[in-house]
Amino acid sequence: MFFKSRLYYLFVLMSSFMMAQNTISGSVLDTQNSALPYVNVIFHNMDSETIPKGTISDENDKYYFDNIANGHYRIEVSSLGFKTHKSERFILDTNQTFNFTLEDETQMLNEVVIKAKRPVIKQTAEKLVVNIEKSNMVNSNLQDVISRVPGIIVTNNGINFAGRSDVRISIN
Repeated sequence: MFFKSRLYYLFVLMSSFMMAQNTISGSVLDTQNSALPYVNVIFHNMDSETIPKGTISDENDKYYFDNIANGHYRIEVSSLGFKTHKSERFILDTNQTFNFTLEDETQMLNEVVIKAKRPVIKQTAEKLVVNIEKSNMVNSNLQDVISRVPGIIVTNNGINFAGRSDVRISIN
């Protein structure tokens, strides 16, 4: 009986060591030792084909990975405007800290295209603005455009907006 209980405790103790969960943490700085927030940090398990874990550094340049099993790993750190840094393969068996310094990377862009869409309907406290410049109503007549605006009712007696007949329409 004594032997069985010792064997049981030995088994439990060994399984807890084998299932050890570790934490990886660190910071990401630039070459002037300034904090780099919101940097992509990818954690690759080299022992299996599992999907890599990923996170981003917080506003104080810190990142964390919790509940990491023992094994062989590699960390990849990247951010727009900086060279991607890949760590050497390492063995994880205790909590570890990895700090990274990213170097600037200049890139020539062919062109920069800025696109924005103005909303067709914009409501403020005192008015409703309808911009039909880029809509499919651009070739419609005024009555068709007004009748398609939400909340407006066009009748033979006039135009009502939200139940009010004292509507003023300005055309630009």
